[in-house]
Amino acid sequence: MALTDPNLQSNAVALLFMLHSSGCSPGFDADVQTFQQSYVAAGGVLPASTSAANGVDGLYGANTQAALQAVIDANPNNTDLSGETAPGGCVPPAGGGGGGNIVPPAAPTTTFPWTPVLVGAGVLAVLAVGVSMARKPRRRSR
Repeated sequence: MALTDPNLQSNAVALLFMLHSSGCSPGFDADVQTFQQSYVAAGGVLPASTSAANGVDGLYGANTQAALQAVIDANPNNTDLSGETAPGGCVPPAGGGGGGNIVPPAAPTTTFPWTPVLVGAGVLAVLAVGVSMARKPRRRSR
């Protein structure tokens, strides 16, 4: 893989400039796509995504961040890249440039299998106590 390709370096510089000046966009970006295309043309591999078999999807996520960092690290003599760090990706994992082939963890659940039973028993207990503690008419003795 030719991470030192001049076209790839130029597109990496353009992408870094865009990310530093405009920030990361969670949607499609032409600068990201151009960098991804030059990265793949230079022999780089981005995992396939739902929108692109070669991973060129225009999304700046974990995979594109890693690719950009690899280009930065491979070109220490490029004054525009030297000492730079690829900003964090801002697209959730989805394959392609957006992220890895990672399934995000499921949201934690706070419900336990016995919760309905406990809640149901608690409601019944409260009702039973409420009924037993209800005021009953008192008999007056004379």
